[in-house]
Amino acid sequence: MMAQSELQPHELDALRLLEADAIRMGSLVLQMVSLATRMVLDDQESLVDKVMAWEIEVDSAERNIVERVLQTLASNGFSQYDLPFLSATLCLVNELEKIGDEATKLASRLQKLQGEFPYEMHDLLREMSTLAQGNLRESLRLYSQYSQEAARGVVDRDDAVDLAFKTSRNLLVGMMRDDPERSRQFLRCIEVFHALEHVSDRATDIAKRIETCYRPFVKLS
Repeated sequence: MMAQSELQPHELDALRLLEADAIRMGSLVLQMVSLATRMVLDDQESLVDKVMAWEIEVDSAERNIVERVLQTLASNGFSQYDLPFLSATLCLVNELEKIGDEATKLASRLQKLQGEFPYEMHDLLREMSTLAQGNLRESLRLYSQYSQEAARGVVDRDDAVDLAFKTSRNLLVGMMRDDPERSRQFLRCIEVFHALEHVSDRATDIAKRIETCYRPFVKLS
C-alpha cells in the first residue's frame, strides 16, 4: 500500500511498478498452488511441468524485486511515508518465494503418487486447497489495501486450515492401520496435506509481517 508522498514523477512510477510486479508474483504463486491440486482433482498430472517452470520464474521475480527495493533505499528515492511499503514488499516477496517452494513440493509429491491418491480424500483436498488459497489471496490484498481487521482475519482463518489438516491426517493414519501394505502411499498423502498447511501458514506470516510494517511507531518516553 503506497503512501502519498512528495516524490518526483519518475520515482513514483518506479514504486508503482514495484508494487505491480510484487502483486504479479503473488498471482503466479497462487496459480502454482491451484495447478498443483488440480493434478489430482482434475486428473491432470501433466500440470506438474508448468508448476516447475513457474517456480523458476518466481525465484527470478523475487531476486529482481529485492534488488530494486535495495537500490531504491540506497538512492534515497523515497520518502519516510514509503518505508512501510518498501518493508512490506521485502516481506511479501520473501514469503511468496517460500510458498512457491511449497507448491513445487506439493506437485512433486502428487506426481510420486502416480494417480493413487485416495478418492475418498478428494473432498478434503479440495476444501483445504480452497482455504489455503483464500488465505493467500487475502494476504496479497493486504499488501495493496492494508487494514488491521483484514490482517487479523487471515490469522484467524488459518485455524480452519489447521483443523482440516488434522482431520485429513487422522483419516490417513486410520487407513494405514487398516491397510499397512499401502502405508507409503498414505504417508505421501499426509505430506500433500502438510504442504497445503504450510501454504496457509506462509500466507498468515505475510499478514503478520505486513501488519508489523504498517503498525504505527510507538514513542518511548
